[in-house]
Amino acid sequence: MRTVPNCYAANICITDIIFLIMASITDVAEYARGVSGMAKSVIPRSVSVYFHLVLTNATCAMLCALAFDRYLAIVHPFRFKRFRTVKFAFIVGVVAWFVSFAVCTPIYAGELAESIYEAFTFHDFVLAIIISCIFSYVLPLMVIACCYVTILCSLFSKASSLRGGSSSSSSSSNGLESRMLKRNLAVLKSILIIALVFALNYGVFYAVYLWLSLCAPQNFRKVFTASHVASLLECVGLCLNPIIYGLMQPNFRPYLKDIRDRIKERRGRCCQRGRAFKEVNSNAITMGTKETSLTESKKDHLETVSKIQ
Repeated sequence: MRTVPNCYAANICITDIIFLIMASITDVAEYARGVSGMAKSVIPRSVSVYFHLVLTNATCAMLCALAFDRYLAIVHPFRFKRFRTVKFAFIVGVVAWFVSFAVCTPIYAGELAESIYEAFTFHDFVLAIIISCIFSYVLPLMVIACCYVTILCSLFSKASSLRGGSSSSSSSSNGLESRMLKRNLAVLKSILIIALVFALNYGVFYAVYLWLSLCAPQNFRKVFTASHVASLLECVGLCLNPIIYGLMQPNFRPYLKDIRDRIKERRGRCCQRGRAFKEVNSNAITMGTKETSLTESKKDHLETVSKIQ
């Protein structure tokens, strides 16, 4: 299971979990500020925006690295093999995190409004959103699209050559190539779905925030609804990434099946315990009623005997 795609996918999942935790903390703090009527938020807005952009950049970098790794594995499987190691994937993850923290440092150092609805009109915030949209969404999406188009062309050419089935090649080599092709297609399908979810959710997110930053709408209800819908779509996409990768990957299906079987087994044990408890209670009740009926019959018998005497 310690493969290069799994390392990148695990990094994406960790980033998603951290993002969801940070989003929940900042949202709760913002809602608590609105309910309690505090003048200042518990968490400064610069900290919230800083970590938001850091995690977004790290996710985009990992998706680009994952797409480029699939490109090297399928299009050039032997030429760049030294770059497709778990150690190199770990180094890429560390570098991506370091660059994300370094690039977003001006956002942390800059001054932002305490409320997110006041921050949209700030020059630093508008500039940060535009730069983040270009370098965290547009350019990574272009890299991912180029990688996947090249991969699909390579896979189609390999599939057509396998269908042709040259007479000189042996059946064992053809079978090995077909198995490798199926495995690459399965991995590619899962990563492609994750990339599409990323493109949709982050596209809506950046479109909404660019509209709020550049147009600066004055209607509070529109600002509130648009920002929360964008954040909700982003969180939904982050929650779906690990599930999609786990369900679409053949290597992960046995583990998911094992988890599902264990849950069913525990549920069955709980149901059996509940049934056993009910049966014990019902048996005790029936035994108690039988004993009371026996004692009453004995009392009646003794009363009749005493009357006769």
